[in-house]
Amino acid sequence: MGKFKGCYFINASVEFGHPDSKINQVCARYKRQIIEMIKIYAQLDEATACQLSILKEGVITTAYTQQDKEASKKVIPILEQLFKL
Repeated sequence: MGKFKGCYFINASVEFGHPDSKINQVCARYKRQIIEMIKIYAQLDEATACQLSILKEGVITTAYTQQDKEASKKVIPILEQLFKL
Protein backbone atom coordinates (compact mmCIF):
# COMPACT_ATOMS: atom_id res chain seq x y z
CA MET A 1 0.00 0.00 0.00
CA GLY A 2 1.12 3.50 -0.77
CA LYS A 3 0.90 6.67 1.26
CA PHE A 4 -2.45 7.19 3.00
CA LYS A 5 -4.54 9.72 1.08
CA GLY A 6 -7.71 9.79 3.13
CA CYS A 7 -11.05 8.14 2.45
CA TYR A 8 -11.61 7.50 -1.26
CA PHE A 9 -15.32 8.14 -0.84
CA ILE A 10 -14.76 11.54 0.78
CA ASN A 11 -12.18 12.41 -1.86
CA ALA A 12 -14.49 11.43 -4.72
CA SER A 13 -17.41 13.28 -3.15
CA VAL A 14 -15.31 16.44 -2.96
CA GLU A 15 -14.16 16.09 -6.57
CA PHE A 16 -17.70 15.51 -7.83
CA GLY A 17 -19.37 17.66 -5.19
CA HIS A 18 -22.68 18.37 -6.87
CA PRO A 19 -25.35 16.54 -4.80
CA ASP A 20 -27.04 15.25 -7.95
CA SER A 21 -23.92 13.64 -9.40
CA LYS A 22 -24.02 9.86 -9.59
CA ILE A 23 -20.62 9.61 -7.89
CA ASN A 24 -21.72 11.80 -4.99
CA GLN A 25 -24.88 9.71 -4.58
CA VAL A 26 -22.85 6.49 -4.48
CA CYS A 27 -20.52 8.01 -1.87
CA ALA A 28 -23.45 9.15 0.28
CA ARG A 29 -25.07 5.71 0.01
CA TYR A 30 -21.81 4.04 1.07
CA LYS A 31 -21.49 6.32 4.10
CA ARG A 32 -25.09 5.53 5.03
CA GLN A 33 -24.31 1.81 4.78
CA ILE A 34 -21.41 2.29 7.19
CA ILE A 35 -23.79 3.83 9.74
CA GLU A 36 -26.16 0.88 9.27
CA MET A 37 -23.29 -1.58 9.83
CA ILE A 38 -22.28 0.26 13.00
CA LYS A 39 -25.90 0.06 14.22
CA ILE A 40 -26.19 -3.65 13.51
CA TYR A 41 -22.80 -4.94 14.64
CA ALA A 42 -22.42 -2.66 17.65
CA GLN A 43 -26.14 -2.93 18.48
CA LEU A 44 -26.55 0.84 18.75
CA ASP A 45 -29.37 3.25 18.13
CA GLU A 46 -29.35 5.57 15.11
CA ALA A 47 -28.10 8.64 16.99
CA THR A 48 -25.15 6.84 18.58
CA ALA A 49 -24.21 5.14 15.30
CA CYS A 50 -24.22 8.55 13.60
CA GLN A 51 -22.02 9.98 16.36
CA LEU A 52 -19.52 7.16 15.91
CA SER A 53 -19.55 7.67 12.16
CA ILE A 54 -18.82 11.38 12.59
CA LEU A 55 -15.94 10.55 14.94
CA LYS A 56 -14.61 8.05 12.41
CA GLU A 57 -14.76 10.62 9.62
CA GLY A 58 -12.98 13.15 11.80
CA VAL A 59 -10.23 10.69 12.64
CA ILE A 60 -9.70 9.83 8.97
CA THR A 61 -9.60 13.49 7.97
CA THR A 62 -7.28 14.46 10.82
CA ALA A 63 -4.95 11.54 10.15
CA TYR A 64 -4.61 12.66 6.54
CA THR A 65 -4.60 16.45 6.73
CA GLN A 66 -2.31 16.61 9.76
CA GLN A 67 -0.39 13.39 9.04
CA ASP A 68 -1.33 12.37 12.58
CA LYS A 69 -0.79 8.65 13.09
CA GLU A 70 -2.19 8.98 16.62
CA ALA A 71 -5.52 10.56 15.59
CA SER A 72 -7.56 7.48 16.45
CA LYS A 73 -6.14 7.36 19.97
CA LYS A 74 -7.17 10.96 20.59
CA VAL A 75 -10.89 10.13 20.41
CA ILE A 76 -10.70 7.47 23.13
CA PRO A 77 -11.81 9.92 25.88
CA ILE A 78 -14.83 10.88 23.77
CA LEU A 79 -15.69 7.21 23.23
CA GLU A 80 -15.37 6.56 26.95
CA GLN A 81 -17.84 9.37 27.64
CA LEU A 82 -20.19 8.25 24.88
CA PHE A 83 -20.31 4.70 26.23
CA LYS A 84 -19.83 5.71 29.88
CA LEU A 85 -16.84 3.40 30.28
